[in-house]
Amino acid sequence: MLVYHEQRGYIRGLKLSPAAPTLTSIMFADDLVIFGEASAQQAIRVHEIINKFCLLSGQVVGCDKSRIWFSRNTQAGDRQCIETILNAQPGDDMHTYLGLPITASKPVHYGPLVNKVQSKLQAWSAKTLSQAAKVVLIKSVVEPMIVYTVAGGPLPASVASKLNSMIRSFFWDNGGKQKMHLVAWERIAKPKDQGGLGLRDVNIISRAMMLKLLWKLASKEYTTKPWIALLTAKYMSRRNLWLSPVLSDCTKLWRGILQVRDVLKQSIRWQVGRGDKCMVFAEPWHDYWQVVPPTNNARMALHELLDDTGTNWSHDKLASTFGTGVALRVITQYPQPPMLITGREDRLIFTGAPDGQLSFARACNLLQGQNRPLTTQMTQLLKVVWHCPGIMPQIRLVLWKMLMDAVPIRGAYAHRLGFQAPECSVCQQDGEVTGHALFTCPFSRAYWYTSQFSLRTELLPTDIISLLFSICQSLQGAQFATFANQVWALWKQRCAYVIEGKRLDLHAVHRLASHYNSLSRMVSAVQIPGPLKHIWRSHEYQLDQTEVCFVDGSFKEPNEGGWAYIICRGEALLQFGYQSGNVSSPLEAELHAISLAIQEAEQLNLRKCIFYTDCYQLQQVLKGRRSVHTMPWEVFHKAYELLVALRGHQGFSCRHCPRDRNQEAHVLANHARSKFVNYTGFTFPLCPKLA
Repeated sequence: MLVYHEQRGYIRGLKLSPAAPTLTSIMFADDLVIFGEASAQQAIRVHEIINKFCLLSGQVVGCDKSRIWFSRNTQAGDRQCIETILNAQPGDDMHTYLGLPITASKPVHYGPLVNKVQSKLQAWSAKTLSQAAKVVLIKSVVEPMIVYTVAGGPLPASVASKLNSMIRSFFWDNGGKQKMHLVAWERIAKPKDQGGLGLRDVNIISRAMMLKLLWKLASKEYTTKPWIALLTAKYMSRRNLWLSPVLSDCTKLWRGILQVRDVLKQSIRWQVGRGDKCMVFAEPWHDYWQVVPPTNNARMALHELLDDTGTNWSHDKLASTFGTGVALRVITQYPQPPMLITGREDRLIFTGAPDGQLSFARACNLLQGQNRPLTTQMTQLLKVVWHCPGIMPQIRLVLWKMLMDAVPIRGAYAHRLGFQAPECSVCQQDGEVTGHALFTCPFSRAYWYTSQFSLRTELLPTDIISLLFSICQSLQGAQFATFANQVWALWKQRCAYVIEGKRLDLHAVHRLASHYNSLSRMVSAVQIPGPLKHIWRSHEYQLDQTEVCFVDGSFKEPNEGGWAYIICRGEALLQFGYQSGNVSSPLEAELHAISLAIQEAEQLNLRKCIFYTDCYQLQQVLKGRRSVHTMPWEVFHKAYELLVALRGHQGFSCRHCPRDRNQEAHVLANHARSKFVNYTGFTFPLCPKLA
């Protein structure tokens, strides 16, 4: 596809005369896309442009496969004249280009997408596929097809509902027999850490793509793209993106972008550099940005609020622009102007990501994250279920169903229908619920007592969540994987008894569990080799006339961190110290450790000092092998200050060391974090023992 842009004057790099007329609405599809006014004079000019391009490139326009679309306001005579000049056929509403509908405005226009998804789902044999395999197929085949289509505009609500229904029916289908949906689709279509299976609702996919397009519009980094130039010229020539109203005659794409504007507005912020791209009004660069800018200052850039020296705020300009109250708040939040890095452009950052970029997956998580938080027990159980090594996918799905109380037994179906749980199919005693069927039934209880864990399940909690949590607390790693395989073996034996009428046999369950344990060990044995380790020699840490400093940071959760440093000369310890404070990431704690160590080295009047850290990423940045701009935006300014401080001392440098060489600093940092203490002291020749 080739696009002609009149103001830029190019067709795929081919410079044209700037005297050409403005083209905005004629579309010549398949080989060349041109937007222009529907008139005979414009059509003649377009024909000249096409002939010039064909003469220079040696290509020929395929008129038999070219289509042209007109606005409803175009007269019939103008249509015939333009069709004759361009030798192009009129396009219909159902025409597609690269699989995307050209004029998608009605649900019927998305018929090809619905038919394509339906053909894929019908081609897969639902009877022979497990639900774990269905999840993989939906995520890897169906969802990308939908993502590709919604890139051209949001889906109508009826189409999204129909696609959701088709995917949901395929997931619960069993060879043409529809099963009861034991878990709501809203629960399934959530991230795994929120209790779902990682699938995505079609409405979430559509809105997430609109968020991604809105991000590209707001970040002002893709202004050369034709679609951004077109939307900017049509809808944002006189209005700001965040203040543009939803017009009644706007396109469906623009309407969909504006519908998700409030969602993104709460999660973005401008990281100010030169201050020339960020506007003072209607741009989220501080917490008190105005909603309605004055007409005479609507396009004021941030750097215009500085004084004549360009290093401090101009209080008079702030007061006259914002008013006294808001000006004081801005000065309180930014005592110094945020234009700290000379030469760096303003950058819009997404506060929910370390690198400040909004991807499609992060947009989906942003839309799906507006839910009630899970309990602590459920959160820990979900981490173990999805991340414990050595567990096969179908077994993970059974564990997830246990957490959701969706194991397909008679009690689960009765609960959904509002009836009391019937008697157990095995013991004919208690109600057939998940906890009883797999743990407290006499057969299940006998199996667990004779297993390698010797579990007394009658002493465990009756609630399935509390029961699994107590088991998870006592079993770690490979032991929990073995437990999961035993649950699967017991479930298979029980299904064989209830459905096929086979005899219950404890020895058969033990043999099946042993088989799955062997498979788990085989899978765990195949591991990807880790990164090559650095080779260190002991004499590297004992340089003549050079002090070495070991630093480390500790982080457990937000607002809880500690950092420590140890300065020594050979085997003699010159000084050590540790502090605690509020940090938001392990990287920030490591930066605090190096900053504190540099301050103490300056007070000791050290001429040469090597700072060792076990954070390889930070070492690469401070050593100059990696750009400081790659650091997460939360710690960018701190890393930049440290880089300047290291370059200001010719004898100071930063190196990487493995964790086992940095054990003393690691212990001190953990001590500072857990005890909330700050201490600086001297000792010789060893570190003090921590109580």
